[in-house]
Amino acid sequence: MTATSAAVPDGTLVDSWQATDTRFETAVAELARMRASTEIGATRAAVVNLVVLAAADAGATRAIDSIVGLGHQHPGRIIVIVPRDEAEDDRMAARLELYCSQVEDRYLWWDVVRLEIGGPVAGHAESLVEPLLLHDLPVALWLAGGTSRVDSPGLLDLAAQLIVSGERAASISALAAAEDLAGLVRRKPLFDLAWVATEPARQALARLFDAPERTELLARTDGLWVEGPPWSSRLLAGWFCERTGLAAGSVEIVAGDELRAEVGLGSIRAELEAGPVWPAGRVTTETPEPPGSGPGVAVACLGQTRVSVSHGGSATRRLLVTALSRPWRDRRYEAALDLAGRLGR
Repeated sequence: MTATSAAVPDGTLVDSWQATDTRFETAVAELARMRASTEIGATRAAVVNLVVLAAADAGATRAIDSIVGLGHQHPGRIIVIVPRDEAEDDRMAARLELYCSQVEDRYLWWDVVRLEIGGPVAGHAESLVEPLLLHDLPVALWLAGGTSRVDSPGLLDLAAQLIVSGERAASISALAAAEDLAGLVRRKPLFDLAWVATEPARQALARLFDAPERTELLARTDGLWVEGPPWSSRLLAGWFCERTGLAAGSVEIVAGDELRAEVGLGSIRAELEAGPVWPAGRVTTETPEPPGSGPGVAVACLGQTRVSVSHGGSATRRLLVTALSRPWRDRRYEAALDLAGRLGR
């Protein structure tokens, strides 16, 4: 077991504790000690409990790297659950970290609790999470390890909001991801990181048809071609079909590294170039833990008309900030999700 403390620059580690084999009660006591013994007169402001369900150690590390800076905008408690593959291993490993951020003349705190669990308790992770929650604050559950299986269904019951990366889930099968997401959205408000990552593309395409004379052209729509990441391309196509009434059979989707689209309008075409929009990065055999794409611009064109929408990129931390700011149901996303699941069947 180790304990450390450090100086307090903006947004850095104040104190930490870890153990490779410990009891839950010991970890809870250490967390209370860290909060009580810090030398900083921090403002105990908190707005959210963020619970992260990771699939593997590497996934947990990626998730923590993505969320450490969130406390500046969303102070609170971050609980990362890492189920072990070995079902018979019922040991618990824990790491606790306390962070502090200076905002003008105030200090804000947030802490990260990482628990690695195995054995029977892995199927009832909510029994560990619930005592750690900051009471009277909402709970957001980020399914960072994927959407196909949640070994502890009770975690879903605790959450007021679910956060997913549809793109990561679709890296194996886009149709399976659509079914998983449809099941989740029936239970809770769902925020898909791919949805906000493709928002600039949707905005550029929508604004292209804002003028009445161009809005009328949409009645001529006879086809849609979309190239891009497997899930983002489907979401864009599902959104366009929902907005225009275009039949799913008139949509063609092809795989590509960057998001592009062409809208058939009789004898003319509208074009969209949105660049790389891989939410949480593109997962490949060579890059199993990739970064998100950087800042860019989505451009839609129709004849001489050109619409540009700048964006900050698809880095996971930026997308999570947006997710935590929108804890409600998005009916537009749900409609796009429903249609995205029908494409290519």
